[in-house]
Amino acid sequence: LTVLPTRWDEGFSLVPIESMACATPVLATRKGGNPEIVVHQDTGYLIEECRKDDIEAMLISIPKNDLEACGARARDLVLKRHTLEAWGKAHEQMYASLVQA
Repeated sequence: LTVLPTRWDEGFSLVPIESMACATPVLATRKGGNPEIVVHQDTGYLIEECRKDDIEAMLISIPKNDLEACGARARDLVLKRHTLEAWGKAHEQMYASLVQA
């Protein structure tokens, strides 16, 4: 489990992507791009703020027997949405829609 206790809004952090690509689920705050990357209770876990008590409570509540499956789902999500090919295709579609507009 990778713990990403972000305190400020970051645009899009690569840390959760890299962790999830290694089949490691992420515990992150709902800051910046984290909610776009981590699907709560599916590919990782999200907390509202970077507070010690919130992190501790979430760590205690995570079902330890689900971490491996959660990591596998995280890797699948990265391979589906966050590869160079997927990003390239998304940009091509966006540009094509702008040209047609």
